[in-house]
Amino acid sequence: MRAAWPGLLLATACLLPFLNKAFTIDDPFFLLEAQQILKTPLHPMSFDICWQGNETCGVAADIAPNAALMGYALIPAILGNGAEWIAHAEQLVFAWVAILAMAAIAIGMGWSRSHAMFAGLLLVSIPPFLPMASTAMPDTLSLCLTLVGIERLLAWKSERRWWQALTAGLALGIAPYGRPHLVLFLALGAVLLLDNCKISSLPDQFKEWPWRWTPIGIGLLVLATIVLLTHHGEAVLMSSGSNEGASVLRHNIFSCFLYLTIPIPLAVPWAFAHWRRAPALFLATPLAFVIGVRLLLGPTRTAPWALLASFVAAASLADLLFNAWQSREHSRVLLALWILIPLPVVFYNHFPSSSSSPFARQSSWSSCSFPAVFPRAWQSSAALCWWPLERPIPA
Repeated sequence: MRAAWPGLLLATACLLPFLNKAFTIDDPFFLLEAQQILKTPLHPMSFDICWQGNETCGVAADIAPNAALMGYALIPAILGNGAEWIAHAEQLVFAWVAILAMAAIAIGMGWSRSHAMFAGLLLVSIPPFLPMASTAMPDTLSLCLTLVGIERLLAWKSERRWWQALTAGLALGIAPYGRPHLVLFLALGAVLLLDNCKISSLPDQFKEWPWRWTPIGIGLLVLATIVLLTHHGEAVLMSSGSNEGASVLRHNIFSCFLYLTIPIPLAVPWAFAHWRRAPALFLATPLAFVIGVRLLLGPTRTAPWALLASFVAAASLADLLFNAWQSREHSRVLLALWILIPLPVVFYNHFPSSSSSPFARQSSWSSCSFPAVFPRAWQSSAALCWWPLERPIPA
């Protein structure tokens, strides 16, 4: 708790003044889900609506991502006559829990209280966190559940108490019903629970602790139960066809890398820490990349500076993945895989909500990868700045 208070204080100071702000443009969709749940609890998406930019009309489950977790969370707001402050107060609580879980994850991975404090502050400081926490959308709740699930997995691995396994399984099983791509954290959790990443040692690890993957089994069971009970229209964990396609793939990949350069502190600290290896190559290669993209692809919606930043992010990510693969060290492999969690969302056309602002709405798919970036950001920043390292960096 002490390690989380700076992040809690920052989040509270930024969100509390806007507790009674008006709902944003997408919030009514989730409020309608909550309204429908009061009528048909197991069919939250069975209402008709005209939505999307072209005012497509039809059943909500066929128009928007068929994951209605936030509808259940917003029931108190509906019972309170749609009061904005109730919905925003809930989001503030979800943000608090996410910050607490982030600090606990840092401590659970062997970091000191100072490092955990830094992790909580960085989580609040990344651009999507506070704006999305001031809406009635599911990003903050999904992130909260994911971080709680991972933190409880760490506790289960070290203490082996059954309530920890149950809590982790419930959190990780429910989170994808808010943002479907978070189902990948069940696979990541299975990796986290390993003692090492050597495939040859898997039988021995299973014999040593047969109940090791119990939380993952619970999570899968919870998720399957949700899917079976609430299925309506399209597949529950799938976005509607109007929101996805290969046409946005190239732009979204650039946006993904760009996000790892500017809002999330991965590529910039990495570049500062490694440019001395070959200064001329560090300058010439990104420029050559930008020129090559322009020559091969012609004019793109992505600005030259964004292409340059994306290249640096791709290089830092490739270096991280190569080091993880080369070392086979468990923590390195885990964090490298964690950073890749958002990549399946690059087919979704709202990955960046507009071509002019690639940072506008990447909350759950960017924030969910942040905890994996934290050790690298700390390592590079500490090597460059005045803050002393208090222990060896685990990854």
